[in-house]
Amino acid sequence: IERLYLVRQFSVDDLFLFHIYRGVACSLLLASWAFYNIWRTRRRYDDMFQVAYRDLRLAMEERTRALAEAKAFTDRLFDSLRDQIVVLDRDGRIVKANRVALDAAGRANVENAPCTDFFGASCEPTDPACVARKALATGEPATGEFVRTDPRTGRIFAVDAFPVPDAAGKHTLVIETARDIT
Repeated sequence: IERLYLVRQFSVDDLFLFHIYRGVACSLLLASWAFYNIWRTRRRYDDMFQVAYRDLRLAMEERTRALAEAKAFTDRLFDSLRDQIVVLDRDGRIVKANRVALDAAGRANVENAPCTDFFGASCEPTDPACVARKALATGEPATGEFVRTDPRTGRIFAVDAFPVPDAAGKHTLVIETARDIT
């Protein structure tokens, strides 16, 4: 069309400008179309992200609530037992104690305290008579053979120890139960 009709009516310089204007117009049109599609896709993904973020936040809040309820139930269960229950680490430090054990110690919190402060010298982890030491060393429960006297009250307790394996199967904690047999 250009050679047959336009060359006769327009000069070569005018045709050159026509090509430039046509190229710029096509470029602007394609750029606008691409920008619109990118913007529309981005908006769609932003909307999807907002929905996914909201769902994730709701799921996290539900899991957090369920975890808090499970922890509260476990704490109530732990504190409702009538025997003294103390969780000790390998170094003989108290990780957790139930309400009966805290009342027997006469303290509100014994966490991270050495077990010797709570049970006296018979709880020293290096002492061969330490029930926790035996349970950790063997990896088996130590039951029915240990008796401890509370140095403050003179009461006699039958003490059992149960090793608690971690996720790797190593015994890093031990649960000691002390039942008053006075």
